[in-house]
Parts: sequence; C-alpha cells; structure tokens
Amino acid sequence: MRKSLALALLLTGCASFEPPKTKTAAELLAAGDPGGALDVAAPSLRLDDATRERVARAAMAAAGPMVTVEAIPVDELRKTTGIHFLRTVDPAWVFLRVRGSSRDAAFGAVEARAHIRSEDKLLFALPKDAKSLTVLTGETYPPDIEHSQLKFADFPLPLHMLTFGVLTVLTSRFETTYTRPPEEIVRAALPRALLLEKTLAGSSTNGAWDRRFVLRRPLHEDAPFSLDVVVNVRRPSGAVVSAVATIPLPEGGRLEERLARAATSVPVAELAGARVAIGPGAVPDRGTCEKDFLHSPGSPCVASAPWPTDAFTPIGLELPPVPERIASAKESRAARPAWVTGDRDAPMPKVASLDASLPVAAQVEGGVLACDTEAFNTPGDDADHVFAKVTIDGRTSTVSDAPFALPLVSLGPKSKVTVSFYDADWLSGSDLLATVALKREGATLTGSVGSAARLDRTHVALKCRLFDRSAVEAAFAKAWYRAADALDACAESPVIVHPEKRDYGLGDSPLVEAQRRVTDAAAFVGWSDPRVAGLVSRWDEQKRRFWPGVRKSIEGLKTDPSGRVVLERSNTPDGKIHGVSVRCGEAVTRDIKAHGKAAARLYDAAYLPDVCAVDIDFENLGRYPNYPGTLGDNSQIVLDDGYALDVLVLQDAAIAPGTRAKLTLVPKATPPPSSRAAKPWRFVMRGFRWTEIVPVSPP
Repeated sequence: MRKSLALALLLTGCASFEPPKTKTAAELLAAGDPGGALDVAAPSLRLDDATRERVARAAMAAAGPMVTVEAIPVDELRKTTGIHFLRTVDPAWVFLRVRGSSRDAAFGAVEARAHIRSEDKLLFALPKDAKSLTVLTGETYPPDIEHSQLKFADFPLPLHMLTFGVLTVLTSRFETTYTRPPEEIVRAALPRALLLEKTLAGSSTNGAWDRRFVLRRPLHEDAPFSLDVVVNVRRPSGAVVSAVATIPLPEGGRLEERLARAATSVPVAELAGARVAIGPGAVPDRGTCEKDFLHSPGSPCVASAPWPTDAFTPIGLELPPVPERIASAKESRAARPAWVTGDRDAPMPKVASLDASLPVAAQVEGGVLACDTEAFNTPGDDADHVFAKVTIDGRTSTVSDAPFALPLVSLGPKSKVTVSFYDADWLSGSDLLATVALKREGATLTGSVGSAARLDRTHVALKCRLFDRSAVEAAFAKAWYRAADALDACAESPVIVHPEKRDYGLGDSPLVEAQRRVTDAAAFVGWSDPRVAGLVSRWDEQKRRFWPGVRKSIEGLKTDPSGRVVLERSNTPDGKIHGVSVRCGEAVTRDIKAHGKAAARLYDAAYLPDVCAVDIDFENLGRYPNYPGTLGDNSQIVLDDGYALDVLVLQDAAIAPGTRAKLTLVPKATPPPSSRAAKPWRFVMRGFRWTEIVPVSPP
C-alpha cells in the first residue's frame, strides 16, 4: 500500500528529489575554505572580478608559497657530472636552482620560476633540455630530420581524369614534418650535454618543486639586478592560483653572493606589489631572453661576459699562495721528478701564455727570457745540430737553438748576457759558431754579430723579450688551474689496463695529459716551487693507482698448466723461456758492479743492496743470432705490486741459433719509493712473433 502511494505521488508530481544546493565561491570563502572557493571559482565564467581577486588572494595566503633562488653548490653538481666535466663548461655560466614550497603541503603542488633582470634587460638563461645545453658544451646536436611528402586531395579518380589533371595540380601540396633524431644518434653525439641535462633535471615531491637552469654571467655584476618570481600553486582538482613579484637584489659582490643575501625564503604573496590571479599564466611574466636575441639589435638580453670568458677561474679550485722565496735554477734541477728526461733546470715555458703588456722592473727576479733569431747565417750552411748556451752574470744554461725561452731568470740593469751558438758534430765535437752579446733596453734585449751583406761570414741577430715576475705568476696561475683540473680528471677516471701493450695502456690514460699539464706549470716557476711540488705529488699518487690495476689485469688472464700467459704466439716463435728464477742480496750487487760503474749508477745508493735479479734460461729458436741487448729492450719485470720495470741484461755474448743461454736481468732504474720493497712477481718477454708472461719463483 505504501509503495503504491509513493509511486502515485511521484507520478503526479506531488513528490520530487533535488540535489543539495552547491555553495558559491563567496560562501566557501566566508566559511573559511579558500581551497574549496578556488576549486569553484576557477572554472566559473560568471564570477565577478572583485570576487575572483578575493578568492585568489585568500587561496594564495592559505597556501603560503615560499620561493628560494640559489646557486647550486659545486659538490652537488659534481655528484652527477664530476668536477672535471664542470670545468669544461665556460666559467661564465652560473648554475641556479629555483625551489618552491608551500606552507600547507596539503593545499597543492608549487611550481616556481625566476628571471633575473637588469632594468629592462634579461640575463640569458638555458633550460635543461640537451639541445639547448649544447650551447654550453660546444657539441653538435644532430639536425632534426625533415620529411616531405607530396599529397593530393582525396577525390575519386574519375574526377581527376575528367579535369585532365587540372584538379590534381590544384589540390597537390607538400606536407613537411620534423622529427627528433633517434635516441642512439643523440646519445652518440651529445655525451656531455646529456650528462648536464641529467644534472639540471628538477624534481617535485610533497608539494615542493625544484627547477634548475643555467644563467649567463652578466658583463657588469655591479649593476642593479632584480628577480622576477613566478609562482603557480596547483590544487588536486586542477585549479591553479598564480602570483608574480619583483625582488631587488642587494648590491655588491658576485651574482651568487647577491642572490644568497636577497632572502633565504621569499613569501611571494606577501610581497608589496605582488600580483595574484586565478589560472596558470593569468599573471604573465615578462618573457625570457632567447639565444637568437643575444647579438641582435635592440636585444632584450643583458650584455654578458665574452664568449668564451677571458678570465680562467675553474670552479672548485683555489690557487695556492705564492711562496715568499723564489726558487733558484739549481734548486729546480735538484727537485726534478724521476719521469723528467733531458738535462734542463726547468722545462721551456710557453711564451704565448705570457702577457707582454705588463711592466718590467729594472731588477727582475725569477722572470722569463724569450729569444728568437732575426737572422742566422753560417758560411756554407754546414751547421747540422745547433744548440745555444745562455750566460747571465757568469751562470750558463744550455738551450736548443732559437726560438727558446729560459725560465727562473734573475737579471738587473747591468747584467751581462751572452748567447753562444754551437754545432754538435759527432766527429769534431761541439764547434762554436758565434757568440752574441745582448744589450738591454727596458724589456727588450738585442744583439748581433756579422753582417747580412757578407754571406761568407757568420751572421746572427737576436731579439729577446724579458718578462717580469708579474707576467710569470699570471701565466703560472692558468697553467696550475689546468694541471690541477687534469689531475682531477685522473682521479675521476677508472684505471683501464691493456696487458698486450708494453706500457699496459698507461700512454692511453689521462695520466699523460696530466703529466704534460704539470710540466707546463713547472716551466714558469721551476720544479722546486711548493705549488708545483704539490702537483707532482698528486701525479705520483694517481700513477700509483695504475699498478694495482696491472696486477689485477694479469691475474685475470688465462694461464696454461705451468702458470704462464701467452698473449700472442705464432707457429714459429723467435725464442723459448725454459726457466725463470729470482736472486736478491750481495751476489746480485757484486754482479751489477762487475758489469761496470755505469750499471751501478742506475740505482740510488740505498736501493743497490736490495736489487733483485731475474735469471732466465733462454733458447734462440730463430735463424739468426739473438743479442742480449735486444732481449733486454723487449723484457720487463713486474713487481708484486704491479709496477713494471724495464730491464738490463748483464751478459754481452750473442746467443747462436738453436742454442740456449742463461741470462741475468736487472732493473734499469730504481723504482718509486712506494714500490722499492716489492719483489719480482712476473717476467714479461715480448718478441717479434710471441709475447709471454711467466711467473717467477721466489728468491
């Protein structure tokens, strides 16, 4: 009965059901629910501007967005790129982070952006995509692939035929599309830009937003700057409230320092003059500085540092203080590292690195003398191997023929400077060709002998430039930065060993470049300068990493039942090793001394009693005599810490074809201090048709 009555009432319209009435944005705002008011106001087109303004400000106040703009610390960048990689980027780039967060994390996600402005100009910034970042890394981004296709209107074929092809022509068109190159091509072409892209990737967690970008350092960092900060707070419903504010930066210091002093966290909505509105982009910012605008007339971009920057200041490096006392040439000679070849007090500095515009004092201490010949003529042109001796106030240094540069020069206004040229001849010895006395005038020294008009006599004319200590220190600073950077590259690079190579791949490692850079730095101030000594110590440390890798690599090679490793062998090898053993102690010392004084002088006096010899039983399988010296050139002793030593064979007699001989091999030099206690562990012999690594029996 009740069901029938309800149905009758419904059918007659006496009973109806209406949904609950939705509250308006103003009612929700009055009820203390700014988030709900924003959800209602965002899609509404009928809401008046005054109410929208009140809702937007209330929602922004409830969210309480905070924005931080800061330079990304070097250690943080290094985690994903490495410090060496960062220094390959122009130092005029500043890595920045804009971080947005909300006072009420439940209110919604906060996205923040920032632009740095100087008056009406913007600083050039790059986003995090790899294609844009190639501006920094200097790589060539693969061009977009263009696809063009001729298309016709989709009419029936009879219509085309009835119009005799006119309809076909009228409806034909080219459609062109562009696609990004395949990922493998991009990754092959952009290893550094992709690594940097990974570093600059932002994040969004628990309502906080982290946005990263790269900024071009302005040419004048003392100019007035301000931050244009843009904040978008997004509700779970999708509604967005935006705010834009301008924050002036404090004066004085570099850009990063001024940003740090601006504010730790900026409450954007509470700033004077902040503009707030509902909807993303409802309060537009003032645009960006694009790459295409950098050099265009009337560019909206702030003038930036030169490309590339003139000042070389690699991030994460600090030049050690200048020592109080300048090193002498004699001290530099005594401090030369073991890997230096030649007999010079210090390497020859690169003159191109020295600033000739800097003043030169009357008394120069620790300077550089750079000379070049304006004329060099000898009768009959019979000079084959010319070298020069430079004498300054009685001290003589030997250099190659001009042009040359002599470091660690001390020279006063009355100093006597002469340059003598010699011709090294195997038969007659060193023949004096000419001696030129130089006369100084300011920073220039000149001198000549003979005359260009007399071709039958020696004619030499020299012009030299003296560089003071200020120029030397400026050039050394750049060389030191590059050396320290190369050493950091060694530290960050894995040790890769090639057992088949005589140097085990050492020449292919970053150690070679680092050694060259350290040598370049020593060329300006000498080996004994404590700043250079620190570089040499770091290089030695990095090289010590290599030898355990050699041992590990050899241990991983496949051996035969006797424990030997055959890296390569033809069917007809040149020789065969029948046995290898080790001797140490007084007997080895006596054998070395008996071989001659030159052999004994190969070692430090303290190491000579500890030298170990490797005795081998060698059979010549070739068709010609095998000389021990040749075997020595192709043999190495690998110590048990992995350090490889070249060897000297104490025997002199040739090994006839088909015969066997017992040979004693000793190291050619004293190993570094870290390896002096190590004993022979493997013997390596390389022939024309074979290479073998043989285990040695303990002494």
